[in-house]
Amino acid sequence: MYAKLFELKNLIKKTASWIRETRHSVKEMQRNGQYAGSIQRQLCIESRHCRHLHIAYCLIRERAYESIEKPKQGNEPDWKIIENFKQEYANENVRTCA
Repeated sequence: MYAKLFELKNLIKKTASWIRETRHSVKEMQRNGQYAGSIQRQLCIESRHCRHLHIAYCLIRERAYESIEKPKQGNEPDWKIIENFKQEYANENVRTCA
């Protein structure tokens, strides 16, 4: 019934899990004196991607942006990316919480 929204939620969970695991491995690599720059770059890209997915998911569920996050000045999300995700995943009627 809500297949696309369920798919989006699972994608966010999977990405967030990867970010947590990778962050721990990067810290371990740095403690051992190993280079982790390329992994850190990928971590940064995935974190940004996950943030935009999460904001789009919450907006599809009709939550106010102010209740999702309160970014500092200069750290606002890219609304074009969020709108693209919303168009991609919001093709169904969505039940919101009461």
